[in-house]
Amino acid sequence: STTPEYTDFEIIYSGYLDSFSLSTRDLNIVMRDTRKVLEEQVIKNTFTAVVNDKIEDKIIPLAWGKIKDGVAYSLDETVAASYIFKIADTSLHFIKSIDKVYVEGVSVIYTSPDLTNATFILSSSDYKPGQKVTVDFEGYEENGTLIENPLQIIEEICEIVNIPYNSFY
Repeated sequence: STTPEYTDFEIIYSGYLDSFSLSTRDLNIVMRDTRKVLEEQVIKNTFTAVVNDKIEDKIIPLAWGKIKDGVAYSLDETVAASYIFKIADTSLHFIKSIDKVYVEGVSVIYTSPDLTNATFILSSSDYKPGQKVTVDFEGYEENGTLIENPLQIIEEICEIVNIPYNSFY
């Protein structure tokens, strides 16, 4: 029998050797998938110093592309004439538009859309503290254009978590 050449083998997996153990009977190899680095939490910013303690320390969502029924977070649940809601983290980009707002699934009129801060206001006639509010909106924009290209989104996510973007992931 001849010894096989390297070219006789086919690559079926590529990764990093994490650890191995060797006994008289077994060889156990633990590989680390290069994509594992993408498991880092992407979202970094949370709600802080808000009057609504139900959302304090919750993650503020990132928003690329067209979002349907995105969750809106009331910044203050104290009974008032109006309530301010936030729908996305704007530390990266401003959002492009707020299209429709729903309270418990029913479309309502909102006021004061602020695309720079991703906020809007609902009147107490349309919203009562504790009701579910969702939003149809267009997320992050750059120079007036909606960011919805998956490759651009992946590249931005890699930048957020300090991973060099390349063609492997």
